[in-house]
This record gives sequence, C-alpha cells and structure tokens, in this order.
Amino acid sequence: MLEKELSRSQEDWKYLPQPPYPSSLLQQPYPKGYETPTFVLFDGRKGSPKEHVNRFIDALGPYAGDHNLRLREFLKSLIDRAYTWYTTLAPGSIHSWESLASRFCKKYFQHEERVTTTQLNNTRQKHGEDPVDFVRRFRDLALDCYDEKD
Repeated sequence: MLEKELSRSQEDWKYLPQPPYPSSLLQQPYPKGYETPTFVLFDGRKGSPKEHVNRFIDALGPYAGDHNLRLREFLKSLIDRAYTWYTTLAPGSIHSWESLASRFCKKYFQHEERVTTTQLNNTRQKHGEDPVDFVRRFRDLALDCYDEKD
C-alpha cells in the first residue's frame, strides 16, 4: 500500500481548491482597494454563531454588502472544528450567502440559557467556594440576567 502511494504522480498530489460556493467566484477579482480585515475567529466550541456572522459582516466594513465577497472570505473567520466543518461542505453545495449563513447557524446553534432575576436571587455560594470566585460567578450571571417580563 505504501508503494502504491509513493508511486503516485505529481499530478495526483496537486491540491485544487473546491469551495462549497460556485467556483466561478474564484475567478472574480477582489474589489478595488480591498484588504482582508482581521476577523474574529470562531472555533465551533463556544460562542454564538449568529453573533459571529454579524461580527464577520461588520469586519468587512464598506464591503459588507458584497455577498460574493462574504462567501469567499467567510472561511478566514473559522478555526478548529468550524474550519473542518466548512472544508467538508460539498463543492458547489452553497449557492448564496444566505444559504451559507443559515447552514452555519444551524450547525453551531447553542441554546442560550436565559438567567432570570429569580434565578439570580436564588444563587448561593457553593460549599468550599472561594468568596472572590463566588462574586465573579454571580457577576457573570448578573450580566446575562433578564427581567422575567422580557
């Protein structure tokens, strides 16, 4: 088996990118004056995918309205398992920015627990928990707290 792999021609080892979006977009030049911004990176483990998409679009600045550019650049905002997910999308399977954003958000949807004022009021220091750690935990909960009427 090793011999078979080693005997492959140079052509067999060439990598030709096959994006999930229409490959014709690779032929289009980037907009005049465009420089790739520094994107917030999403790893697929934590964070809101919807928030990530919004930050990604914001980072594009004046080019945010260019949906083809969004398709081409989105991969640059992904790392780890999210990057792997993107690279395993079938070539040509994404036909629009909306479809990519929708698939991404469905894949990485995480139920956001809403902390209510009642839950916050019932939060107690755990047995053996350092007081400073308790205050930090309480503060973090308080920042995510919603009034029950919301």
